[in-house]
Formats: sequence, structure tokens, C-alpha cells
Amino acid sequence: MRPATRSGNAGFTLAELVVASTMMAIVMGAVYTAFSSAIRTWRGGEMNSQTYESARAVLGLLTRELQGIPKGAQYLFSGDRDSLTFITVTNSLAVKKGEERGPEVMWVRYRLDAGGSRNGRTLIREERPVEDPIPVQPPSGETLDMRRLKLGHTEKFELAAGIRELGFRYYWVPSVRRDPAQPPAPLPLLVEETNPDGRGLPQGVDILLVLNDPALPEATAAFTSAVTFRGPTSQLDPNGEIMRSWKEAHGF
Repeated sequence: MRPATRSGNAGFTLAELVVASTMMAIVMGAVYTAFSSAIRTWRGGEMNSQTYESARAVLGLLTRELQGIPKGAQYLFSGDRDSLTFITVTNSLAVKKGEERGPEVMWVRYRLDAGGSRNGRTLIREERPVEDPIPVQPPSGETLDMRRLKLGHTEKFELAAGIRELGFRYYWVPSVRRDPAQPPAPLPLLVEETNPDGRGLPQGVDILLVLNDPALPEATAAFTSAVTFRGPTSQLDPNGEIMRSWKEAHGF
């Protein structure tokens, strides 16, 4: 009699299938973990890149438009801690595809939206074309009736989301009498948190933009910029309360 032999097409035993399945699950789990981690890292880097590019674009646009304030419109500049309003020569953001429009005189406002959430707020830019010549600056102590400034239709644009903070500070170089017998010394700057209507264009503006960091929920990314105006600027009222306080503080 021939001894019994195992058939050549016999299947795996249950134990072999369990071991193979376990090993396959371990390998696939490791592959999935590595792949998922790589995807998260790539997405985080992409979001961070978009955040930084958005911040740079916003600061670049704002800087160009501030430096485009035309002569004769300095007194129409105003702002507070988180908004700016001014007249500038710039290109409209409302250009349609295929349309060609050159720079034009625009009323522009940068502000944060009225809402707010854990994800931050949205930076809004509003523009309105100036349709008539800019009115002459009113006498000292008076403000312009804005109805005399003929403006076109308002266009609104969302420039950046996830804004945690937007801050402006206004720098003035006070004009004071000096002793001609003494060598000139640098004057301390006058720094204000607000620049109301009628005060005019300061010598500089400091800008702070803080955005949420998409890679870290509780972290932020801060960007700063400073604009110094080379053209004509406004002068503070030498008899005003601000100048009196500044002179008292610095011994003038």
C-alpha cells in the first residue's frame, strides 16, 4: 500500500490564515499612519504658506495705497485702532476679466468685519471712485462735509480671513521752536492710537496684522509694517490739547 500524501492543491490552515491576516493588518496600519501623517504635514505647510502669502499681499497692497495719497487729500485721512479711511490713487480691485483700467482716484477704507468667532475676523477693503475734484481743505478747526465729496458706487472685498488682530498707530513729528544757539536734537515722536477726522495725515503709520496659525489652533502669526510718508503731510494744531500735553511731557 502507498503511504497517504498531502494533496498538491490543499489550502492554508486556519492558523496560517490568522497569522497572515494579522501581519497584513499591521503592515497596512503602519502604511496608513505614515501616509496620513505625510498628508497632514503637507496640508499644514500649504495652509501656512497661504496664510503668509495672504498677509504679505495685504500689507503690500495697503502700503502701496497709503503711499499713493495725492497732494491736497492729506486732510481726508482718518483712522482708529483697527480701521483706516483715505483718498488715494490706485487701481480698482473690481476689474473684470479682460477689462483694462488704469489708476484712478479712490476713496478707500480698510476695516475688520463686525462679526467675530474663534476662527478670527475678516479684513474688508471698501472702495469708491471719486467722481469730482477733491474739495479744498476747510479752514482750521472745521471738518469737511462729506456730502461735498462726490463718490461712486461702493465695492467691497474680503482680503483675508482668520484675523485675530489688526492694529494701527499714528506717528507725528511735532513742530516746535528751538533755541538757534543749540545744536538740533532728535525730537521724541508723538504716537497716537487714533487719528480722527480733521487731524490729517501723520508722518507715519505703524501696522500690525495678527492671523491665526492654521497648523496650531491656539497659535498666531504676527506681521508688522511701517509706512513713512515722503510727500506733504499735516501739522498738528500747536495750540491743541495733544500738542500741549506733549510739550509738557517733554519740557517744551
